Amino acid sequence: MPPRGANPVLYDELISCCHKAGFTPDVIAEMTQRPRVVSQVACGIGIATLVITMAHLCIGGTTFHRLVRPTPILECYLVYRKNASSPLLKCFIAACLELARDFRQGNDKIAQRA
Repeated sequence: MPPRGANPVLYDELISCCHKAGFTPDVIAEMTQRPRVVSQVACGIGIATLVITMAHLCIGGTTFHRLVRPTPILECYLVYRKNASSPLLKCFIAACLELARDFRQGNDKIAQRA
């Protein structure tokens, strides 16, 4: 796991998900360098959490699995200038809002099945 000081929101959410799943992780090492973390896992020293964009780091002796329940949820914000005048920026904002809406709806469906 990354050190809590590096990202307290993520750390607390991961610990909370572990508790909801019925266990408390025994954190023996905290690292921020993702390739090093995966190497430790390959050596049999625990597990690690990675985002999908880091799946390519998995090496021999490791596998990448999506967390299903409980799914970690982190709040994310889009920050932009108050008077967005660029057509490209307006399209980007609209796309982000649509993705966020679709993501929320997808997570609501998952929660209903749980």
